[in-house]
Amino acid sequence: MERSFFVISADSLQFMPPEDIVIARNNAEELLEKGFMNNVQYTMLRKDGSQMQVEVNARLVRDKDGVPTSFLGSIRDITERREAEAVMQQMNLELNQKNKELEQILYVTSHDLRSPLVNIEGFSKELEYSLEELTSHLNKYKNAPGIPDRIDTIVHQDIPESMKFILESAKKMNGLISGILKLSRTGKVELKFEEINMDQMVRDVLINFEFIIDKKGINTNLSSLPVCRGDVNQLGQLFANLIDNAIKYLDPERSGLIQISGYKDNDQSVYCIEDNGIGIAPDYQSRIFEIFHQLDPGTYKGEGLGLTIAHRIVEMHKGKIWIESEPEKGSRFYISIPA
Repeated sequence: MERSFFVISADSLQFMPPEDIVIARNNAEELLEKGFMNNVQYTMLRKDGSQMQVEVNARLVRDKDGVPTSFLGSIRDITERREAEAVMQQMNLELNQKNKELEQILYVTSHDLRSPLVNIEGFSKELEYSLEELTSHLNKYKNAPGIPDRIDTIVHQDIPESMKFILESAKKMNGLISGILKLSRTGKVELKFEEINMDQMVRDVLINFEFIIDKKGINTNLSSLPVCRGDVNQLGQLFANLIDNAIKYLDPERSGLIQISGYKDNDQSVYCIEDNGIGIAPDYQSRIFEIFHQLDPGTYKGEGLGLTIAHRIVEMHKGKIWIESEPEKGSRFYISIPA
């Protein structure tokens, strides 16, 4: 029997997508060489044009002289299994992401929250020592020369300084704890999907920043935006966080500019929030969406949660968010949401 008997032609494989036809030809050649093929998976087309995933097993049949005559095989529909595997894979990815975020939260809990607590404990002791010293001076040396000056220093410098550090540390710790709670609630919100007029929604968001925009003399430019499907409250929070971030990191040496634009890309609506601020160095761009990450915590206020929550909201909408930025020139945040 001629080997060409087993060559699979394109005409006989019209029930397969083109990319699988080449694979099927190669597997048929391997069947001739090895005499079998096990658990080979293809995509096939049903009569109605819909796709199905199948698993093929085959064994080459030879006559008494060892010449191939036919092959026996089975084709099993594994579409539901593949779909279940895809769901499990997505769940595993989401679980890994949640575990990563949990690790970050645990790190913050064990490290960042411990720092202000150490300050509170340390300066509380300093305050206690100062009060003991003050009491000692008052009780034992009421009439001694120079004591009023020392009491004045304790009352007006030492104690207020200790109290300042205690209050600032307590405020920071409270902000971090509130941030953790706020972030944990973001993923528990039940989304209400609807078609959103993004032009109107962003205008409403900008109204909330009208005072600070006027105060800082910031120019805003809003282009026509494509509609998308999503939760109007969550997407409003998303744009508010990104606009707030743009305002926070504007360059004080030049007039601020924030531009918001968008366009359609196949089945996606893509939006861009661009500023002419201080920009972000390439080394830091991969970390900006991490929980509590701040570029310069000593200069800019906040808990470092705005971009983390923005990233979470985009994920909940099955979208993407990314950044393009240059130091000293500005940043562009892109959001892609299913239209």
